[in-house]
Amino acid sequence: MPTPQIVQKLLVAAETTFGIDLTGSLASFRPVPFMEGSASWAPNQDTHNPLQALQAQLDYQKEILGKKHWEMSFNLPFAPTGVAAAAGTPAPSNSALDLILRTCMGGVFRGEGSVVATGGWASAGGGDVADASGFRAGGIAGMVHNGQLHLRPIKQVSGDTLSVKPRFPAAPSQGAAIVSGATYFWTSDPQGSLQFAVQGENPEDRWVLMGGQGTFTPELALDGSIQSLNFTFTGVDWERAEDAAGTASLFNTALTQATYLSHEPIVGHQGECLIRTNGNIALTGAVAHISSIAFEGGLQYQQIPSPSGVQGVLRHRLIRPPGQAPVSGTFQTFYESNSRQKDKEARRDLAVFYRNGTSAGHAVAMEAPTVQYVNVQREDLDNIAGSTVEWRGRADRDVVIPSAATADAIAMASSPWRLHTA
Repeated sequence: MPTPQIVQKLLVAAETTFGIDLTGSLASFRPVPFMEGSASWAPNQDTHNPLQALQAQLDYQKEILGKKHWEMSFNLPFAPTGVAAAAGTPAPSNSALDLILRTCMGGVFRGEGSVVATGGWASAGGGDVADASGFRAGGIAGMVHNGQLHLRPIKQVSGDTLSVKPRFPAAPSQGAAIVSGATYFWTSDPQGSLQFAVQGENPEDRWVLMGGQGTFTPELALDGSIQSLNFTFTGVDWERAEDAAGTASLFNTALTQATYLSHEPIVGHQGECLIRTNGNIALTGAVAHISSIAFEGGLQYQQIPSPSGVQGVLRHRLIRPPGQAPVSGTFQTFYESNSRQKDKEARRDLAVFYRNGTSAGHAVAMEAPTVQYVNVQREDLDNIAGSTVEWRGRADRDVVIPSAATADAIAMASSPWRLHTA
């Protein structure tokens, strides 16, 4: 009987051993709230002709089965968790987005907020909180001003003192909440891999995809639609669910309703874009009134071959192709002056920070902390004189890393591209 393609369920788990079936227990799998109609996937197995000599011109050799591999892509809303990382409440860790981002990028820091210490802050650029253990350089700190959440990248944490870049719109007073969030950052060699269980409505249309890794491209519409991350994965092995360890739970069973944890999508028309010169924490001049913005990753995963690996693959290795920036992007804004052209000519180090959302627990952000403009062009933006700016990013040059920082903290502070949920 025909079944609709649109009815699907996707589960994901972080593999404990590369390419080994985890479906014997589905406890470690999380439902993925991918956007309906966006998912495509293909389990493949190569075949090879043995080319033995035949004795008839109209005959053909029976081919030999080769290695398995698979591809998958889907759009996942770039969604906040719905939980504010305030004092006593660390950023949640139970969403599918959290698991996928930390596995693909290699690093995550789940912060916890605090309150402004006695006396308040003398400066909007930083001050003491009651407990700064839930903050880290390269992470985020946020305060509410005039009813709206303002997020800032953290330049330095020294004891219980925070320094942010750029300044908040006002210095917070004693006892005011300073929220944190989760920060996802690139490490030079992520070790993890992902496994997916794909379920169609037909009870036999069930598959297990193993040994996966991939990257993503943001789709950051500013028109009030839902922003998303377009993930693309490749993997090394697959099984039909009837042959998998989890056949009793996956194969020939009713498709059960998914519960998506810590997933609160928001639309993309309210937020803030801050573009400033590295080292300058002034808020004046940092707010950019953009009509479009894009980030694009330049890092790739490459499979490392090995005859003792899974389907001939030992693991995935993150690489940066020669001459390729780890992150690049564009933004458009109305024309005000030649300052951006001058920034390009001066090869100035700048930072691009974009926030979507206006309240704690319901905001996300994306950051390229050190970029260089490579092309600035005048543009007609719906009859408004405008500019299109292209930039390329590299490791953060505007952060203070403690001398005793762990390798994880150093990777977070120097990451060329960071994503935040707050």
